Amino acid sequence: MSKQFLLSGSLLIMRISPIESDEVLFQRVREVSDAMDELDAACKKYPIVVLTVDGFDKDPRELWHIPRAVQTIKRACKAGFLSILHPSVLMGLPSGLVPVLGGMKAFGAFELWLVASGKFETDDYRLEINRDDALRFLKKEIPSENVRLRERIAKWRSESGAS
Repeated sequence: MSKQFLLSGSLLIMRISPIESDEVLFQRVREVSDAMDELDAACKKYPIVVLTVDGFDKDPRELWHIPRAVQTIKRACKAGFLSILHPSVLMGLPSGLVPVLGGMKAFGAFELWLVASGKFETDDYRLEINRDDALRFLKKEIPSENVRLRERIAKWRSESGAS
């Protein structure tokens, strides 16, 4: 498996970099989305997918304080990552998978959206959850992102002749 994906049991860690183009990010989302669709059709469980952002290990700041990292996260949101990621690393990752991450800062969809929206305001990686933000994310953002991703994939398939 490439260094862009790390699979550990039922956890898929997707690694993105600020140097990846928007098209490459979208391609990666399509690949995971297609694989999830195939597993769903076969009534098989797919792994929990989380995201990490490479390239900032030497910067002591948290990613949400680094403008280039935040820009990369915003691009990941536009590419469709909100639709394929586990809902939240901080609010619902099975405890058995937490040690697999070690010290790695991984994001689920909610954390990614909070960073992209400028609402991730913690320095100890514990989230003070604003109930209104959480409800808006669950009721509005995820459903609309899922529709947007499906439409974008359909358009891509139509234009590229892919099946």
